[in-house]
Amino acid sequence: MSDENKIKIIKPIIIPGLLYGGEIWEMDNARIERLQDTLNRRVRRAVEAPRYLPNQNLHEELKIKKLTDMIKERRKKMLENMEANTNNRIRRTTEIIYIVYNRCRGHKQSYKKNAKNIRW
Repeated sequence: MSDENKIKIIKPIIIPGLLYGGEIWEMDNARIERLQDTLNRRVRRAVEAPRYLPNQNLHEELKIKKLTDMIKERRKKMLENMEANTNNRIRRTTEIIYIVYNRCRGHKQSYKKNAKNIRW
C-alpha cells in the first residue's frame, strides 16, 4: 500500500479517535503530549519513516497538523455551531462556557459582565 493511501486511513480513523471529545475536555500539556506521541508513532510506523527524521518534517511532508491546532479548530467550530443554534438553552450553555473559560483565564470583568445576562 502506498504512503498516500496509508495517510488516507490515518486521517479519518486514527486522528478522530485520538481527538474524540477533545472539544469539551480541559487538556493539560501532559495529555496533549501523550496523544501527539501516539499520533507520531502511528504515522511513523505507517509510512516506515526513519527514526532520525524529525516529527515536524514528517508532519509537514504528509500535511498533518499538530493535535493542538486540530483541537483549537474543533473547539472554535463547536462554539460557533452552538451560538448559531436556534435552541435558547444551547445558546445559554454557550454563554456559560465563555464565562467559565474567561473566569479560568483570570478575566474577571467579562465574567461579572456576562453573568448578569444569563437567565435560565
